Amino acid sequence: MNLEDKFMSIGSLSHHTIKALIDQEPAVRINIHDGPLLVRAHVQQISSVGAVISFEGLVRSDEDGRTIKALFYEMYNPMAENILYELAVQAKQKFNLIGIHVEHSRGKVMVGLCSFRLNITSKHRKKALTAMDWYIDQMKIEAPIWKRPIWIDQEQKA
Repeated sequence: MNLEDKFMSIGSLSHHTIKALIDQEPAVRINIHDGPLLVRAHVQQISSVGAVISFEGLVRSDEDGRTIKALFYEMYNPMAENILYELAVQAKQKFNLIGIHVEHSRGKVMVGLCSFRLNITSKHRKKALTAMDWYIDQMKIEAPIWKRPIWIDQEQKA
């Protein structure tokens, strides 16, 4: 039995997903499921929600062409929290959103881990996607939050 036949025997995997698994191409995946896909329980209870958009900002392994171990986030609190809140209220009103939930890390966040999360619920996807882009841009301009890279070579010298 070849590798494609082994994956086919698993069932519910599409030909494209099987091909990606065989070709070791994890950057693109397509999954087709019978019936509805799982939705977060708290969202299912709101019948007017037509779109749930989630963004997670992860710490990359390189910054300015150098390898990093982590990022260290500093913020001026409570001002940062107040600005994040005000931006969320503005986004909710400006884009007629149903809900918006923001989380941001403070302190050290290792490479590969999440430092920022934004969840938006809306009646329509276009408004939710536009709101997400707007919120992140405004946050980077207005919020007193700074990131400082912790370089790999810094630790080796110490």
